[in-house]
Amino acid sequence: MNVSVFHPSAFVWASPHGVVDVQAGKSLLGDIAALAEPLERFEVLIDLRKSEAQLNADELWELAASLVCYRGTFLRRTAILCPPRQYEQARRFTLMAASHGFARIRPFVGYEDAVHWLIAGTD
Repeated sequence: MNVSVFHPSAFVWASPHGVVDVQAGKSLLGDIAALAEPLERFEVLIDLRKSEAQLNADELWELAASLVCYRGTFLRRTAILCPPRQYEQARRFTLMAASHGFARIRPFVGYEDAVHWLIAGTD
């Protein structure tokens, strides 16, 4: 038996569809930050399972660097949910984000794993 207690916390959940490029990615990050602005307690879930994001290393770096514009949002836990074929790309993005000071961003291929990490409260 598995019993879980969910503590009250808001989730900002973004789920883009179609092709995501650098500009679309930056726009998505800005939209997430705008939605999170009035919230006091929240975690972020970016669900990329219905999108195609094939960014090269320079584009991933540019996207990771753009997080500094939204520091208040992305210093919180941020789960990136992606299909298995995009996991390595998501992992590279999280490593690049960490080099910019955003160490609480993690990639996941399973929804349950992502949500459990978000609510666990430990890094």
